[in-house]
Amino acid sequence: MIKNTLLAATIASGLIVPAKAGVYLPPKPAIIKPENIEFSKNMLAFPFTLGMLPGKGASGPLYISDTDKTETSNSTSTRTWSHTTTSDTRCLVVAYGYRTTDGYKGQFCNFNGVSMTQPSGAYIPYGSSPGGAAGIFYLFDPPIGTFTVSLSTFSNQRVGASSINITGTSLGPVAETSGTSSSISSSVVTTQAAVVIAASVNIQTSTSTSSMTGTPILDHADGVVGYGISYTEPASAGTQSFTHTYSGSSRKAMAMAAFY
Repeated sequence: MIKNTLLAATIASGLIVPAKAGVYLPPKPAIIKPENIEFSKNMLAFPFTLGMLPGKGASGPLYISDTDKTETSNSTSTRTWSHTTTSDTRCLVVAYGYRTTDGYKGQFCNFNGVSMTQPSGAYIPYGSSPGGAAGIFYLFDPPIGTFTVSLSTFSNQRVGASSINITGTSLGPVAETSGTSSSISSSVVTTQAAVVIAASVNIQTSTSTSSMTGTPILDHADGVVGYGISYTEPASAGTQSFTHTYSGSSRKAMAMAAFY
């Protein structure tokens, strides 16, 4: 009785087929028809879910999508300018250089009222009477649209700065240096593709740069001070070195930062 019940259930499930005499397995192998390959498609989805294969919408290479620059020969403690972020902006960077008689770094920077971060090691105040400073601020996931950038210093100073949209989502290594030769250099070691930005200030001599590593964003002299800001987009890991060269030996400062 139990055997008959089990056999009936097995036949009902389609695993075996009844015959006139006894039981037999289907003589032909099962055939997967083209319209019945949904299982294969589902299996192919697993590597995308597990991150084994690049799925649609995977992030592309880092790049700079837009820049704005500002410079002022008028002494001011707060410099403002308009900047537009776009839908692909993952990080807003503000690089600056300024002359200072107090030896302090740039103090505050915000975009549409949202405070930006100046990481330790990405700014350098150097000297006094006259002195100068160079630095980097950043803001991940900034407001999208056209808004005001506001950069403040401790006292009324001459300022050169740039605001830069990038697709990076994390801060990499930073560096700072100062010196008095005609050229100022610094470097960082990146571990992957990056956007690297360097800002310098020529404190005592009113000359713009004669050369800069990378793509120039700002190259300006205002009659008293010179400023230089440039960037590179290395596609692989390695040492990323920057040199900004001005005419004449004078006090100089440089700050740089990499973004991944």
